[in-house]
Formats: sequence, C-alpha cells, structure tokens
Amino acid sequence: MDLASFSIGRQSPRIGIWRRYCQPAAPRYGIEPVSGIPRTLLDIFAGIGAEATEQTFWDWPGEPGSFLQCYLWEAHQLAGILALRRETRASLPSQSETSISAWRQPARCPADTTVLVTRIMACLDAMRLAFIERPTEDAFIKNATILPMFVAGLEVSVLCRKPEWQQAIRKEFSQSHQCQILLGLLEELWGKGDPAIDIDELARSKGLEMGLL
Repeated sequence: MDLASFSIGRQSPRIGIWRRYCQPAAPRYGIEPVSGIPRTLLDIFAGIGAEATEQTFWDWPGEPGSFLQCYLWEAHQLAGILALRRETRASLPSQSETSISAWRQPARCPADTTVLVTRIMACLDAMRLAFIERPTEDAFIKNATILPMFVAGLEVSVLCRKPEWQQAIRKEFSQSHQCQILLGLLEELWGKGDPAIDIDELARSKGLEMGLL
C-alpha cells in the first residue's frame, strides 16, 4: 500500500501508490479489503507528511461497521496521530512547514501521548475480549491489529512506566513469526528506554524492512 506508517525500515523512496493511483481511481467509501480499514481513513494516513494534521484524524467521521471493526478503526485513528507526531519530530522544521497545505495548518490536539496510548490499548483489549466471547464473528480482523499495537509500543516513555502493557503486547505478538520480529525491536527499545531512537534506523541496522499488515 506504500503508506509510510504501514512499514518500518523502508530502504527505498516511497512511490505513493495509494495517494497517486488508488485515491483518484477507487470509490471514496467502504472498506479496503486487504487492510480492513475504511478507505477514507487510509486517505488520511496517506496524507502524513503532506496535508494531514492531528485535527484531520480527529475530524474523521467514521464508518458504519461491527463493534469489532469500530474498535479496530478507533485504534488506527489514534495510532495515526502518534505516527504523525513521530513523523513531525523526525522532519526538519522547514520541511514540515512547506509540506502542509495552506488550507489547513497543523493543530496539536489536547490529548497527550499517554492518553492516546491508553485508548489504543483499551480498544485492543476490548477486541481481545470480543475474540474470546465471539471467536467466529470475524476470523481475520485480528490480523489487522499489528499496526496500532506496534505504534503504541513505540511510545517508550509510556510503555516503560506500564510493564503490564508490555506484557499484553508480548502475549499478542508471540503468535506469528512476523510479530516476534517486531516484538524483538520493541523489546530493544524498552530495554534502552530512549524515546529518541529512530525505529526505522534500528530496523535498517538489522537488515529488516517490514510491513505492518
């Protein structure tokens, strides 16, 4: 999908497939079948580094769906804000200033990072309980929780104060080889306790280039 937030350790420049080809051609409604995310929300993710702001994510009106889908989409919506903040921190002021469309200037939402991570973890926990209660309701939606869980885990300053959340991520990320690799990166971040470490640089130093799908 070539969305910046949906990969780590990217070694080649992004082509912008979603933004250049999917947005103009596909219907601007409904659920994108690979990710399980509404196309309108993916459009906002595609705008990270361009015109998307925190307020753009807050203004996303949502989409009709099941309870499980709504939990998942809210987790992605909040993860998008964290991803946008991380992108902004990594960019030079001049770059971020010129990349924002004139019609919408950056607006930092009042919710701090701890609140955002808490809400993401709450959505994921609600999904976990729903999977136990209704295991056949949507057999594949659990695969779509990787991105918000990983993005929440990147917030080192929060996770180092919440060992129980680290354990929740460990439990969920122990179920596939891909997730175990991602967990290894998070464990290294948590062990060092340095929120300034660039996850993409860390992944590239290990020869890793992975999608969060």
